[in-house]
Amino acid sequence: MTRLRPGVRATAMPRGVHVRGWTGSFTVEGGAGVPALWTRLEDALRRDRLDDLLAAAGPKARSVLLELLDTLDGHDMLTSAPSGEGGAGGAAEDASDTAESAGGAAAADTGGRLARRWFGAVAADPD
Repeated sequence: MTRLRPGVRATAMPRGVHVRGWTGSFTVEGGAGVPALWTRLEDALRRDRLDDLLAAAGPKARSVLLELLDTLDGHDMLTSAPSGEGGAGGAAEDASDTAESAGGAAAADTGGRLARRWFGAVAADPD
């Protein structure tokens, strides 16, 4: 299971999000839908529902979600844990939360373009 590392936080901007953690920070811009996608991605990562979110997302939203995941991974802001370990999840979660989040991700429009800016220790080579 893939999760956000503790301490990773994001601030919504009109057309993107600024994400920060102990290893640095980055900004993703691409459209008014990016903050909503971030919210759904963060929720999915914290609840072990990433596969559900990605499966329900439309092509543009899925592309943005995968870009966000790749950028998070590149900044060492993700961690792996065996399923069932750490945090909330499982049967205690309401199944409607996932459907609602996944539906919102499928509907979010980002225009299909993203711009990234890196800050901190990993800023030297973003590609």
